[in-house]
Amino acid sequence: SNILAGTRSQIQSVVKSGIIQELIKAAQKDEISVKKEVIWALSNMTQGGTQAHIEAVVGVGGLQLLVDSLLTDNVNIVLVAAEGIKNMLEKFDNVEKIKAMIEEYGGVDYMETNLQHVNDEVGFKMNDILNTYFPDPSFTFPTQMKKDFYENTDINQSLSRKATKYVAELVSP
Repeated sequence: SNILAGTRSQIQSVVKSGIIQELIKAAQKDEISVKKEVIWALSNMTQGGTQAHIEAVVGVGGLQLLVDSLLTDNVNIVLVAAEGIKNMLEKFDNVEKIKAMIEEYGGVDYMETNLQHVNDEVGFKMNDILNTYFPDPSFTFPTQMKKDFYENTDINQSLSRKATKYVAELVSP
């Protein structure tokens, strides 16, 4: 995955080699650690790559893999896949085509499901993508809730540390 975080010429070499399609195949049938690395590679590629590189990823099933990865149990994979999808939406000239493909693959439904994710960062990331590219005026993630989360993070961490210390004092002889 690191070479795809490199220069555009390095990314181009990987694209020309045809290995992207093999990586996607491996991610679809191998264990989670392989899938995680492939998702990272694709996301890196969408961040540093050109329009042609993103087209190559889409052409061999990379977008569908990223969309399908939104349903995995691994929070890091979900976040990295979402970032790759967002990069594609931001960089692809024909954003309507990418949006249609994401909808076709079930991505909008997956993102809506993830609005209720136990990890708030996942919910915020999905909300950002949905509100920016798939706005639904009948539903919006409360902005105040997002603001409260970020403003109270330090307080919550402080309370958590205090609670841990208190419990440790109770338990220790």
